[in-house]
Amino acid sequence: MLFYLGLSLLVFNQIEEDAFIYFRLVDNIAQGGGVVFNQGGPRVEAGSSMLWLLLLVLLRKVPLQIVITAKLVGLVCGCVGLWLVYRLCRLHIRDPVLRLVPPLLTAANTPFLMWSQRGLETPLFTVLLLWLVLCCSAPRAFRWWPVPAVLLLPARPEGLFFLLALLPAFVFHRHEWRRIRRSALVVAAAALGLLTCRFLYFHDLVPQPFYLKLRAGGAPGLSQIHSYLLSSHLYVFAIPLLLVVWRPRFWTQPRIVLVGFVLTTAAWSAIPKDHMPYVRHLVPALPLLYVLLVGAVDTLASGSSRIRSAAAFAYAMVVLAVTLLFSESAGPGIGRRNPLRTFLAAFAANPARHVRETAIKIVSPSSFGHLDEALGQRETLGTNYQSLVGEFLHANYPAHSLVVYDQMGQTPYYGGAQMRFVDSLGLTDRTIARIYVERSASTNALRVYNAVISRAVELAFGEHRDAITDAKALDYLFGIDPDLVLINSFLVGFDPKGIPAQLMRDPRLGRDYELRYTLGRVVRLYERKGRFGRRRPITAVGLDVVQD
Repeated sequence: MLFYLGLSLLVFNQIEEDAFIYFRLVDNIAQGGGVVFNQGGPRVEAGSSMLWLLLLVLLRKVPLQIVITAKLVGLVCGCVGLWLVYRLCRLHIRDPVLRLVPPLLTAANTPFLMWSQRGLETPLFTVLLLWLVLCCSAPRAFRWWPVPAVLLLPARPEGLFFLLALLPAFVFHRHEWRRIRRSALVVAAAALGLLTCRFLYFHDLVPQPFYLKLRAGGAPGLSQIHSYLLSSHLYVFAIPLLLVVWRPRFWTQPRIVLVGFVLTTAAWSAIPKDHMPYVRHLVPALPLLYVLLVGAVDTLASGSSRIRSAAAFAYAMVVLAVTLLFSESAGPGIGRRNPLRTFLAAFAANPARHVRETAIKIVSPSSFGHLDEALGQRETLGTNYQSLVGEFLHANYPAHSLVVYDQMGQTPYYGGAQMRFVDSLGLTDRTIARIYVERSASTNALRVYNAVISRAVELAFGEHRDAITDAKALDYLFGIDPDLVLINSFLVGFDPKGIPAQLMRDPRLGRDYELRYTLGRVVRLYERKGRFGRRRPITAVGLDVVQD
């Protein structure tokens, strides 16, 4: 844990932009507005985890900025996760020294380490899944499996999917069938209760990001898994597992349970179209994979031979060194590089400066309200062009301005609580999100779901939902008469058929709006003609602003 916390301080300067969606929701809930993205706007489950949102709401009065609170909760989850991994090792590995290797590998693992403090729910979901695996692996703990199972349901939308991994454990404990049946009924009741509450409050059965991200998996998802296994050298390190996989004695009941959870996680990782860095959905499987690999080494080294023991220890040290320093990470905006080695190089170049900047970021993590102070934007946590665009909007436009934009993380948060944002990408807007269900030929099941939920909402609440086409989506965006339209050029190039790209090509944009600024070299800002006078802009420190 100390090793993990030391590495976490080393890589402290990071936060996921989507985490600021949660932070905005938390602020609106605290002000009595409910779970809404815009004050006075419709209820929307814009975050993927209701449990993570509830946790942040409960911790809002902690005397820390919410950015730091979210990161610290993630670090606590990381420490608990390491403890759970060690508990699993006691069930799978006989050598007391080798039992320490999977927790060490987990602590040094880039996806686990980085996602533990990026402000999203990944570390919480990972801890709950590890807890469930432990309950299914240890006979004395099996009776407690419904607790983590119930908590997984609101932790992420796929929590229900992961319960499929319980089937091997149920088979092995079939002599306790009556207890399993009662526990399963409790979990089913919890799932039904969650769906009912979600339907009554949000008029939906899944969180809003479900529509955008649960599409076009399959080959791209499998390719991402393959890329990670290759770049992290796990294909090579899995050789000991291949040497024992044919031995019947190796496949104990706990190991079969472990494999079930690994395969379930891998299957889910192949489904969503997720552009997050560091293979976010694969994180829960990596500690379990390390337990299996070191368990295989432990089996090969069993006996009294000192040579075997020395070879096993040497293998473990090589895997640890490579995992720490030579495993590359593939992902959007990340490229193929080892982030730990990058941070270590920065620390070695100037340790005093690195420590000082980290301390500043802990004390003052956000740049909000510091447009022109000497501290500068580079020394604040998570500052990038998205947060600076939000500060630009806050400083130059009325607080109640209506903005259409395709990035709903830092920009709305720093734009101000009263500024209203409509998401042209669909992550926080129900109307736009339904486009992906309507137009995607690979989501017939989603179309059926959309038809059913639309009919249910109409019957229960009298809310009619027409089928949404791209043309209707554009009519909707222009029909709300926004004051500002922001379009991220990078996203347009990435998805030329997306709504932001079509928005930029629509003739109504040129007719009713004028391009006033290009912010951060990628964000085009259009003003409604005749709504704002000409004036010199107030520019956030560090933001590149070009007047058009």
